[in-house]
Amino acid sequence: MHKVIFLILLTISLLTNSLLIHAEGEEFSCGFTYFGSHEVDASQNEAYVFQNKDTLSLTGWRNDEVYAKVAIHANTDTSLKVSSSSFKNQNEQIEDSNIEIGLLKEANASLGIGYDTSIPHVSIPEIITTEKEFEVLSNQTRYIWITIKIPSSQTPGVYEGFINIESNQTKKELKINLTVLSHVLEDSTSRYSLNLWQYPFSSLRYYDCLEGVEPFSEKHLQVLKEELKIYHAIGGRSITVSILDEPWGHQTYDDYPSMVDWVRNSDYSIYFDFSKFDAWVNLCMECGVDERIDTFSILPFDNAVTYVLEDGSRVRYPMVVGSDEWKDVWTYFLTTYIEHLEEKGWFEKTYIFIDERDMGQVEEAVKLIKGIKNQKGQSLKIASAINRVPNNESVFDEIDYVSISIAATPDESESFDEFIKHRKELGLETTLYNCSTNFPNTFAISEPDETIWTLEYMEKKGFDGFLRWALNAWNENPNQTLDYQHFEAGDILLIYPDLKDTSSPIPKRTVRLNMIEYGLHNNMKYHYLCEQLPPKMRQQLIMEFNEMNRTYGAYNMYGSMVASHDANRIITFDVLKHESIINKYARLLEYIERINQE
Repeated sequence: MHKVIFLILLTISLLTNSLLIHAEGEEFSCGFTYFGSHEVDASQNEAYVFQNKDTLSLTGWRNDEVYAKVAIHANTDTSLKVSSSSFKNQNEQIEDSNIEIGLLKEANASLGIGYDTSIPHVSIPEIITTEKEFEVLSNQTRYIWITIKIPSSQTPGVYEGFINIESNQTKKELKINLTVLSHVLEDSTSRYSLNLWQYPFSSLRYYDCLEGVEPFSEKHLQVLKEELKIYHAIGGRSITVSILDEPWGHQTYDDYPSMVDWVRNSDYSIYFDFSKFDAWVNLCMECGVDERIDTFSILPFDNAVTYVLEDGSRVRYPMVVGSDEWKDVWTYFLTTYIEHLEEKGWFEKTYIFIDERDMGQVEEAVKLIKGIKNQKGQSLKIASAINRVPNNESVFDEIDYVSISIAATPDESESFDEFIKHRKELGLETTLYNCSTNFPNTFAISEPDETIWTLEYMEKKGFDGFLRWALNAWNENPNQTLDYQHFEAGDILLIYPDLKDTSSPIPKRTVRLNMIEYGLHNNMKYHYLCEQLPPKMRQQLIMEFNEMNRTYGAYNMYGSMVASHDANRIITFDVLKHESIINKYARLLEYIERINQE
């Protein structure tokens, strides 16, 4: 019943809002559009209740962020400048410093996989900048992204602000009415684990200013710090470290060498140099990325380790998992690793990661890891990413952190729900992960709503957090194209590098990264309401929130996983429904709290 009513309201609103109207003789036209979609002309999508409005109503909590997006269409070549006022009510205002506004730059994205220029490409408005002056060509549409940060101390009420867009001849004003509710949004890291794998070697190769610089030298660390600031700001607290070369095979544009050098002397004795490992982990800790160290991996994709010889050359040495040689080598490394972690005070935070491997090999690795203890009789924690449904294997009770692919997550399965519940009872962590070949997803060509939906689906299924490959595994030059030989466009990154020749690089967030944060915030609001509402209202909220429609994708003719049939329309429907549900129950809770105070 709720779905029917919601759809009717959306349809009525849609019928009263047409697409951008290009008035004859005007330099440009503009209006708010929906941030959960890339396009401005998909008139069958319920999202376009937002379309062509010069006034937009938004709702946020204290300590929250709300987003808005403006589409600008030019009838002639023109130079534009955008700005924002502060947001005011009768007594107070949200200061200008809390309003971020800038151009959404376009990314060049292939509809397929690989470097084939014959595959169609599209321009995706997804790179969030602070550029406030820019050109718009005749018949071109460009987009503005607006972030409003609501201070935790802000007085609840309705605030009014304006987005100004002007050329030399014309000035237009768009209005935002922002309702600030009394509830305070908690930090999402208090409830969820967010793990976006980092690739620190990409920046070392990419930037001209780092040419010839040693990995994790002071200059390299200064560049990496800016990337970590973004990761930390959205709740990232897990550190990706490599303890051997290419733990996943060479699937990225850049090499991923070991942060620990396995040095073999001429007498075949081995020692381990942790200097690069220490420099990287120390930097992450300083930036607040300090809760977990994810170590890759005891089971690299080719089951080999690399030795550094005395002359500096490197020798790749394969082993058979479970063999006596394999056990001896890894026992020696893990014993030394544990001693080093204890010395640094990092033992409790460190996990040995096993990524998408055969279960027989997983069991061998778990057995070995559990048998190597520190002085207190503790073994290292174990983490694993798997791309299939667990089948009552007891080994999972030995794995502290399991991340399961969304492709392997059944929508309705009592046994799977029991698996999640069982792990919670044991105090073990279980997260949802996403990467190439899955739908919904966070590719550049994915609708932004897909990301929000995925995070809310994570909540419905009872997962403890979200894992995504990758934060910054850049191709040769993502500012020119996102084409890459192995994966869908955008699968390799959630932040963009600065220009190659800049001397002090500042990376840029994507809309997709913001949508991860947005989904986490919605989940935090949902949890807060569940904790505060009376029992009957709480049960009704849970029922309404969990009414999600699982949709599936299909490969297009170019090899990319995309929405099948009307999957995107269904996803947008669910995302907007959740937004409406959260706002409805948040207002109900405010009313209840007000009544109780009287």
